[in-house]
Amino acid sequence: EQYRSWLQNGRPKSFWLTGFFNPNGCLTAMKQEVTRNHKAQKWALDDVVYHTEVTTYERPEQIKSSPTEGIYIHGLFLEGAAWDRQAGQ
Repeated sequence: EQYRSWLQNGRPKSFWLTGFFNPNGCLTAMKQEVTRNHKAQKWALDDVVYHTEVTTYERPEQIKSSPTEGIYIHGLFLEGAAWDRQAGQ
């Protein structure tokens, strides 16, 4: 169902990372895509690092477009911690 939706409606603006059987595979695919986009600069896959930013979006439906590079993900949980939206930390 999910793949059919991607084929018919295009790539989602945000991926439910915890819904993947192998979420690390999704992140590796994202790194491969970024590396291919920088082929002219001769980027190597092993040199690409993850950069994470917490956004102000509260629901995936609020995202209007995909980022210019990388992906948005949702569905992560904090255990033993809390997030203060006002302070952004």
